[in-house]
Amino acid sequence: MNWRRFLWVALLASLGVMLATQYLQKNAKKPEATPAPVSAVPAPVASSSPASAPAGAAKVLAAAPSSAPVEAVWQNQLYKPQSVTLGGLDKNGWKVEVQLTNEGAAVEGLHLSEYFVTVRDKKVHAKDPAGYQEALKKDPKLKGYYQVLQPVYTASGAAMLPLTTQKLHLPKEGLNFDLSGRRWDAEPVQNVEKGQAVTFTSQLLRDGKPYLVLKKTYTLQPESYSLQVRLSAENASGEKVQCDLTQLGAMGLPREDVQNDKRSLAWAQQIKGEAKVSLEDLAKDSGVPTWPAIHDLGLSESAEPILWVGQTNKFFGAMLYLVPTTQGLLADPEAKATFFDAAIEEKSGGKAYLSGVKLGPYDLDAGSQTTIDMDVYAGPKKIDLLEAGRYGALRYVDVVEITSQCTSSWLTRGMIWLLNIFSKVTFGNYGLAIILLVVCVRLALHPLTKKSQISMSKMQTLQPELARIREKYKDDKAKLNSEMMQLYKQGGATPILGCLPMLLQMPIWVALYSALSASVELRHAGFLPIWITDLAAPDALIPFAHAIQVPLVGWTVTSFNLLPILLTIAMILQQKFTPTTSASMDDAQAKQQKQMMYFMNGFFLLIFYNAPSGLTLYIMASTFAGVAEQYVIRRHIQQAKEAALASTTTVVIGGKASRLSRPKKPKGPFRG
Repeated sequence: MNWRRFLWVALLASLGVMLATQYLQKNAKKPEATPAPVSAVPAPVASSSPASAPAGAAKVLAAAPSSAPVEAVWQNQLYKPQSVTLGGLDKNGWKVEVQLTNEGAAVEGLHLSEYFVTVRDKKVHAKDPAGYQEALKKDPKLKGYYQVLQPVYTASGAAMLPLTTQKLHLPKEGLNFDLSGRRWDAEPVQNVEKGQAVTFTSQLLRDGKPYLVLKKTYTLQPESYSLQVRLSAENASGEKVQCDLTQLGAMGLPREDVQNDKRSLAWAQQIKGEAKVSLEDLAKDSGVPTWPAIHDLGLSESAEPILWVGQTNKFFGAMLYLVPTTQGLLADPEAKATFFDAAIEEKSGGKAYLSGVKLGPYDLDAGSQTTIDMDVYAGPKKIDLLEAGRYGALRYVDVVEITSQCTSSWLTRGMIWLLNIFSKVTFGNYGLAIILLVVCVRLALHPLTKKSQISMSKMQTLQPELARIREKYKDDKAKLNSEMMQLYKQGGATPILGCLPMLLQMPIWVALYSALSASVELRHAGFLPIWITDLAAPDALIPFAHAIQVPLVGWTVTSFNLLPILLTIAMILQQKFTPTTSASMDDAQAKQQKQMMYFMNGFFLLIFYNAPSGLTLYIMASTFAGVAEQYVIRRHIQQAKEAALASTTTVVIGGKASRLSRPKKPKGPFRG
């Protein structure tokens, strides 16, 4: 064989094939606009639920029931992958940046421009905002801007994208079209009313002719956490069409708390003209996470309609609301919406909530269309922000969990309000604001604390007499209590005052804990440059490389926390300066009480070890302030006693003493 001739022939043949291919491609239609038949023998997507399959699970549209003869060829235009960005970070006052994809016309990610994943990110950005993006590439410890919306990965690895238009259903034809994996056509970004907008389009063809045109427009305004979404379906055929759509909601909120998963499903129902919010804690959901098993929350056109559905974590929330076409209404009955949710197993091993809404069915005459407007809030759970305007009417503020069994919501809100006011005085330092709060509370309780210390001092003075009474009436409890009460009255002592200041501070502690757990203003708010950099989290003086699981208790320890140890020391000092006497205690009981106090110190160390550093800082500062206050009060009491003794005057009368007070002379030996 002549190998040289063979190589030349192969080379010329390859060149001819290449030229022919280029010619065909040049004269053919663009691939992204070429109608592609779905299937020669179409098969339906089996589903009885509003959302039947994970996003991305199917790339081919269903066409017709398998039992029906093939009467038409259903087609869908194909487009290249496209990504679109609305808003921005660190420019032009944008609160968010939204990354959109034409696959399902969905959200790939939504980042907040004013919030970060870690304290380190916040510090680096504050130091050099312009160089932060470059620092993200170089420093692996930086995690970037906080992301509210992001894909949820199921246990099978499928990605559920937020705000995906997931399914189109044609009831009369008995067809289910999976849109989650289909690419829509993305138009260029437009500037509208000082904002930005982009429109995605998807066409359904029947026998090569337009049958139904879907359009989805995203609009974003500066200085806003709301993403406006308009979804429309236009009948492009010459006959009447009935259709319904399945729209996934806002989802993908990350887990915020280290110890507990604070993510919850949230929805609101209109009852007696007002929105009533319900929260379902993901951690308490005992159901088996399955998909596509879903739960219907309710309808938009019922007597008590569902208004919105969303998800929240400790500090952030994302809610989807159907905006009514008629002014003055909260619900949108024309949307014919069915809100739903489902718990799924995540790829990471945890659980996540999915939510969404089924829209329709709609009867569309030839050439007509239906339009649904949605408002998606994705941002921080700030009380003043969620109480304003439409958000206030929808009761978005109720997703801020500030209630507690030991305190009231008004006290917690008052605590947040005070801290915000004090932070302005302390130039934004919330740690100093907490210490200023300690000073104010101590000053307010000082008169009561002083009375308590005086009463306890009098109790100490009465201890010898109390011991005598206990011994005398040890077999008669009724008489013992009566004599003790009488002694208290005569001595001016009130035993209940001893613990009253502490009891009054307990609701403040609980309210502050609730405020630290709910106020996003305190997230990543620091006290010192290198220590206590996040008042809403443990102080973490020395972070551990790996988390430590505490047996039996079930706690996760991620760092060495110094602040709880200092708090324990402060409590021990306070006990040494505080008289621990009780009228009804003998020596054995007093010793037992002392042992109990030491046990309580250790117990408090465990309780506050993983508590927010802001709460621990408050209690520690209050305890040290209490020690100093007790020292001053006890010194004042001692000075008052000395002044009272010094004011006592002894009068000495000259001459002989009275005969009655003189000692008798001894009798002589001769006196009788």
